[in-house]
Amino acid sequence: MSAWGQDSLSVNVSTPIVLGKSFIESLVDAIQGYTHEISAEHGFDNARIDLAVSEGEIADWLAHGLGRDITVRNAAGVEVWGGFVDVVEIRQGARSVKFGPLTEIANRLAVLFTEIDPTADPPTPGLRTITTYAENEASQDAYGVWELIKNGGSRTRTTANQARDAELKHRAWPERTRELSTGGGLPSISLTCVGYWAWLKAFTYNDDENISTTVSGKVLLVLAAEALANGVVSTDYGLIGDNDVLADRYEEDYRTGMDVITDVVKLGDENDDRWTFGIYENRQAILRAVPNAIEYVNRRGDQDIVEYRKGGEVMPWDVRPGKWLAFPDLIVGPPLPQTRAEMYDDLRVEFIERVTFTAPYDLTVNGQRISSMPQALAKLGLGV
Repeated sequence: MSAWGQDSLSVNVSTPIVLGKSFIESLVDAIQGYTHEISAEHGFDNARIDLAVSEGEIADWLAHGLGRDITVRNAAGVEVWGGFVDVVEIRQGARSVKFGPLTEIANRLAVLFTEIDPTADPPTPGLRTITTYAENEASQDAYGVWELIKNGGSRTRTTANQARDAELKHRAWPERTRELSTGGGLPSISLTCVGYWAWLKAFTYNDDENISTTVSGKVLLVLAAEALANGVVSTDYGLIGDNDVLADRYEEDYRTGMDVITDVVKLGDENDDRWTFGIYENRQAILRAVPNAIEYVNRRGDQDIVEYRKGGEVMPWDVRPGKWLAFPDLIVGPPLPQTRAEMYDDLRVEFIERVTFTAPYDLTVNGQRISSMPQALAKLGLGV
């Protein structure tokens, strides 16, 4: 039985968000293979779609496919995965062409370096500084702004500017590689897709305010910076939970927005409970504490079937990370835990870190026991 169609899943393609999202087509009839991953740390993480296509469709995907929006929905119309095309790989008989990754381009670039005074004898290193930005506006118009701060070591400002310009020329446009091998086959396309969390790595984030904010406040500051940089992530921040643990606003290391968010979320909350951040439906950011209730159960006789604790089977594409999964018959014991603290210690309960769905019905759930210790260490500056 197929997983595709009006009674199960649909996959829609639209033009890139940075070009104004506009519906192009449904891929259901062309799909030969589909896999997606969702993680507790990123939300909709990545996906791969294999398509059987005509020669004419190959040309269109190769010319315009990078950055296209991919939205997967279940029979009820709920988004089960969403992201954009990062790599397009086509095969025509013995020939293959790979275009991308989009996420590795850099069309706004500067070099961070320690300036050397060339007039001194010997040349003397000075303070760490940064060049002005060089930009490729044509690439930005096509793909959005992807910023990179390159580490230039110790050098003169002249050579730092030269290195910046050379790197921009090399990185402004997606890579295109070709391969010729024996064999053949019908024309096909493979799409490697990434969730919209990746746009939080498309800009660097600094803040010269040497004051405190909260975990939630700092996440909101970074999201506001993304709104100015590209405006891809939704500005509906209604699912950013209230975490009042104090965090430093000050940032000076030109880290990506995603790196800053990942670091501050590690602090957890005032009870040292873990929090997670991800980009989910409608490109909306979600910041929340680990749940205080068990969502899913799996019983020995059901093997790969996941059920809601309250009853009813969960379709494999609907299972989400960031939730508790219990194995009530793993060992004979008391009733399943009722509080978060009890779940940390119960051997029958695990926290879902990642789910992998492969059509039509294969599901892999990766989980682990978690505790409050990593958050307590992070508050002391001892986190890993």
